[in-house]
Amino acid sequence: METPVLLLVYNRPEQTFRVLQRLKEFGVTTIFVSGDGPKSKDDRIKTDEVKSCVNRFSSIISNVQFLEKNEGCKKAVITGINWFFDNVEEGIILEDDCMPSEHFFAFTNDLLNRYRNERKVWMISGNNPLGKWEAEGNHFFSRIGHIWGWATWRDRWDDFRPELPYIQSFIDDNGFKKAFGPTQLAESRKQLTIKAKRGEIDTWDYQWMAQILTKNGLAVVPSKNLVENIGFDNDGTNLTEKPNWIQNEATLKPLQISERSIVIDREYEVELELCRRSASRANKSAFHYSEVGKSSSQKLKIVLINSTDVGGGAEKITLNIHEELLKRGPDGKLLVQDKKSILDTVQELNSDPIEQIRKLNPDVIHIHNLHGTALKLNEIAKISHEIPVIFTLHDSWLTTGSNSHPFVLNRTELSFLEMMEWKKELSKRRELITQSKIRFTAPSQWLRERFFEAQGIKAHFVTNAIQDVESASIKPPSERYILFVANNAETNPYKDFETLKTAWTRANSELKDRSVDLVCVSGPVKEEQFENGRLITLSKRDNWEVVELMKHALFVVQASKQDNSPLTILEAHSAGKPVVASLAGGIPEMLSDEELEFAFESKNAGQLQRKIVEATHTSDKGNFAYRASVLTPFSKMVDAYLGLYLEMANA
Repeated sequence: METPVLLLVYNRPEQTFRVLQRLKEFGVTTIFVSGDGPKSKDDRIKTDEVKSCVNRFSSIISNVQFLEKNEGCKKAVITGINWFFDNVEEGIILEDDCMPSEHFFAFTNDLLNRYRNERKVWMISGNNPLGKWEAEGNHFFSRIGHIWGWATWRDRWDDFRPELPYIQSFIDDNGFKKAFGPTQLAESRKQLTIKAKRGEIDTWDYQWMAQILTKNGLAVVPSKNLVENIGFDNDGTNLTEKPNWIQNEATLKPLQISERSIVIDREYEVELELCRRSASRANKSAFHYSEVGKSSSQKLKIVLINSTDVGGGAEKITLNIHEELLKRGPDGKLLVQDKKSILDTVQELNSDPIEQIRKLNPDVIHIHNLHGTALKLNEIAKISHEIPVIFTLHDSWLTTGSNSHPFVLNRTELSFLEMMEWKKELSKRRELITQSKIRFTAPSQWLRERFFEAQGIKAHFVTNAIQDVESASIKPPSERYILFVANNAETNPYKDFETLKTAWTRANSELKDRSVDLVCVSGPVKEEQFENGRLITLSKRDNWEVVELMKHALFVVQASKQDNSPLTILEAHSAGKPVVASLAGGIPEMLSDEELEFAFESKNAGQLQRKIVEATHTSDKGNFAYRASVLTPFSKMVDAYLGLYLEMANA
């Protein structure tokens, strides 16, 4: 194996010997060894033993350097890697407690070659602490890489600035929030980076990952772990006992690597965080369930439940899933409190909904919305012991103690008495869920994390997706406009119309002869003339009409106070239109890197004003468009749900 390997050592002769022996067995012929110096006279005994160990493998070691004094984890490692890349163009980095599997080198060599000229990829991780995470092409991309056996290129490492001179401007621009959404994961990554920069943590890897993040870079991670850490003992520098959530065993089977799209696996990033916080093993990935659902021929009878069949995003998703399931299997039903369509397979819930469900004898019950129906959470919790139940979290209801819209996310916004009632209701919901066998899914990583914080349960991830709509011509309401789409746009408590209206009027004053009209769908039909533009409100439109309106707009604005995974953004992307959007809920994870440059804080009219002006100028230059590498097909979302149904029905 000709790819150069750097082995970083310190004071663990036993582990150093084992790793060098493994490298010799696998035919590694170009090894660099860099060692930190001793901390004390007693420590020198161990470091001298390491030097003796290294000398025993002189036939496969090309270069050696040992530091005279102890420099610590940060400086010693950076010094060693700098020295390594002064001599090689690309290479593999191992520490003395990282035991590579037989298939590690084939993986890193393949991907070093595959992504050498793809500057978005900064590193190849050989370690996957979840043990297994099924993914397209047997590898995936993350902003969180792992350094227990990894590889990179000289040009990437040469760009590394360990002191992070630019990190404060990144933080001031909501960089972590844009990357990971308004989540605890974002805050955790930010705080770790700040501590590492200040020297409160003697490390280099948080800075390295921050560098990658600020450059919109990615790490490659294998779908199965390829490196075992053998350093969980009293000699460990950082960890002396293996955390329960880390799956340390390396796979015995080779990974068959194939081409795949370069997209961030946000599901993995949040799963990693939730496994760490819960000290539990990982859920299976959405990719796994999608592959199972796609390949299975087993027919299932599914009963879906929602408040109505025609309405907002949750209603669209539920009805479309129901219609797709009917094409694939036996007669299922969609039960709703208020039926608006003429479909025979959609029925209204009767006065005894639980008995109504029992008579249908479904293989699985799929809840989409419970509030707004006659069904109660305690009834669903009880029937989950008879019939498998899956509950998709389309909103934040089960993460709050609110009983009506708008759901209050933060109880500190309430009065003392309201807060006590909110806490009591959330506690009641938590108790019912804990006693049930309900499994949960969420279409955003933001809500997955919120649900874990509220209920202590890791929901599965199934993305939202939309069906293709046929194109048709419409007469645009204006020659030059931006578009805002929401049910009852001006009064919707989850949207941010007032901020948008204020920002739009101010932006037009700045844009002058390049001003834009603001078109809203939907609400009471009206047209208002302002100094530099018109506010045009249209009545509710069919999906195809909304998409056509998007095609004629300069861009779409998603102004929200609270949102999960809005279909408006997916519809805009399907129309090839970019979105200027709030940094609220699950929105940031739906946006492209370019769109994130125009994202703004909810309720911040001044910031939105600037973004509208910037986006308008950029659009006028022809430089603002949605360029997605891939949009999730609707069939893939249904496949993932089918995979979950099958696992539950066959349990």
